[in-house]
Amino acid sequence: MSYTKKVAYNTFIQVIGRIIATIFSIISVNLLTRYLGVEGYGRYTIIFAYVGFWTILTDFGILTILNRELAQNQQAKEKILNNVWTFRIILSILVILLSVVISRFLGYDIETKNGIAIMSLAFLLQTLNMTFVSVFQNSFQMYKGVITDAIGKATILGLIILTVNLEASFYTLITAYVAGNLINIYLSYLYANAIVKVHLAFDFKVWKKILSEAVPIGLMGVFGYFYFKSDVLLLSFMKDSYDVGIYGPTYKIFEILITVPSFLVGAAFPVVGLLYKTDKARCQRVVQKIFTVLLSISIPLGISGMILAKSIYAIISTTVVIAGAQRKLVLPTIIYAIFNIGFNLIFIPRFSYIATSASTSLTELLIFVIAYSIFVKTTGMKISFAIIGKIILATLPLALFLLIFKDENLLFLILTGGALYFLMVFWLKIYSRDTIKELIPTKT
Repeated sequence: MSYTKKVAYNTFIQVIGRIIATIFSIISVNLLTRYLGVEGYGRYTIIFAYVGFWTILTDFGILTILNRELAQNQQAKEKILNNVWTFRIILSILVILLSVVISRFLGYDIETKNGIAIMSLAFLLQTLNMTFVSVFQNSFQMYKGVITDAIGKATILGLIILTVNLEASFYTLITAYVAGNLINIYLSYLYANAIVKVHLAFDFKVWKKILSEAVPIGLMGVFGYFYFKSDVLLLSFMKDSYDVGIYGPTYKIFEILITVPSFLVGAAFPVVGLLYKTDKARCQRVVQKIFTVLLSISIPLGISGMILAKSIYAIISTTVVIAGAQRKLVLPTIIYAIFNIGFNLIFIPRFSYIATSASTSLTELLIFVIAYSIFVKTTGMKISFAIIGKIILATLPLALFLLIFKDENLLFLILTGGALYFLMVFWLKIYSRDTIKELIPTKT
């Protein structure tokens, strides 16, 4: 199987999983917004945003370096994995405990504080599970991660439905995430252990090497979270749960959409990591193909949903990390955070959740412009943007269709609009015949 086809196969599997997860998420959002009300859903959003920030610290870039090392050091895979697994267990427990303690001194109501404590356990399980996902990703067996994730999310949804029907407490609702993530990590452990024997390992030289490489990415993650989630946190501090409840469902849809293109980037990481080390010219060709696919996904999403830059930025920053130049991304990430936080501080008092929405779009555009210049300087690769004209042309019928039928059923708009767009993509030959063949997820 070719490298591009391996990426396509892994991406295809993950997209199927994301479709399932998206259906679950839409059902959950629909249930929770009605059951909790605006203020209750605002509290729910605050809990996720707060705990999510601390989860960034439990990773601190370690998973990114783990993916790179697993791709480039196949012979030491077990040693690397188990040392990272052990280190992350210790780090995650310490960080989550600290987050719970600090939350008790913040100005949140007692229900929010207790919800944070319960959700912290769920996020602890989730972040540790990502270590096993790295194993699936690098062995091109992401179907295993998709299966375990689907089962875990199905458990969560089932418990949410049960909670709503029984009119149980808010705490019972939050506990559903603990149960689902516990099942997920247990199944992931069983699958991962069949690929690489999982056990505790304490080689401090490996710990030091991984951590030193991860620190720049960790700093990017922290400041990146500020520009990605500061809007929710600042909105919760400067307004109240009601405003967060208005903004929360919309932002949830944004988060769901941007994960789809990111799967392509994640699936590409092992291939790009290997080729960057062994065949730079071929690496550039693979990156260009991935970039073209990302543009063909991102531009229509950008026109219909204003989320253009996120997925394209991911493949650019991923390649910079593979080149070992992740430190160059730290200062720009700080700039993004300062811009986003400053914009929100100035405009939230007057425009509330409208300001947070505008801030997100402007920050994403800034991210792309700066990240691409770093990508070119660091890797020496140049990506062709010549295809953009055709993609925009293919998107125009989609935009016109959405304008005319915007009040129709959402599912109808998604299915029909998507079909219309991809007919235009193939008619305009945005993908070459070679790329289409390589993207067909079949084994050879």
